[in-house]
Order: sequence, then structure tokens, then C-alpha cells
Amino acid sequence: MVGDRSVALLEQAFHRILVELVRDDIRAMLPRGSSASASAEAVVQFAAGALFGLLMWWLEARTRPDVEEVDALFRRLVLPAMAAARQPSNR
Repeated sequence: MVGDRSVALLEQAFHRILVELVRDDIRAMLPRGSSASASAEAVVQFAAGALFGLLMWWLEARTRPDVEEVDALFRRLVLPAMAAARQPSNR
């Protein structure tokens, strides 16, 4: 029971670190002077969650794909979401 709680705490801490790292990257990609919008934060959370999920999958896989393959998969999945978030809302 203590081990399960420790693992959960480590996973939460690792996820928070990923969110901060991804947030820094997203901010660096925004045009100068633009404020971080709700859609930018949504992309941060989406990308960090996707990265966390892929890393957990990779760590637990019996046969691990190459790091380059996982990186390419992550980019293929997340970059369209980032591009979509830059589009004006249709509301």
C-alpha cells in the first residue's frame, strides 16, 4: 500500500515537471507580446499528458520502440493539436 502511494506521488511530481517544461516550450513558440491564452494552456496540458502517457507506455513495454520512434510518434500526434490551437475560434 505504501509502495502504491509512493509510485502515485512520483508520477504526479513527474507529470508536474513535464507540464512546466512543455509550458516553457509553448511560451517560447508564441509570438512576442502575446499572452498565454486558455487554448495555449489547453495545449500545454494536452501535450504534457500525451508525453507522460507515451513515456509510461514506453517504460512498461516488453519490446521498446527506439526513442526516435517515440519522439516521431509524439510529434505526429501533438503538432497538429498545437497548430489547431493557434487557429481562431469559430464561436
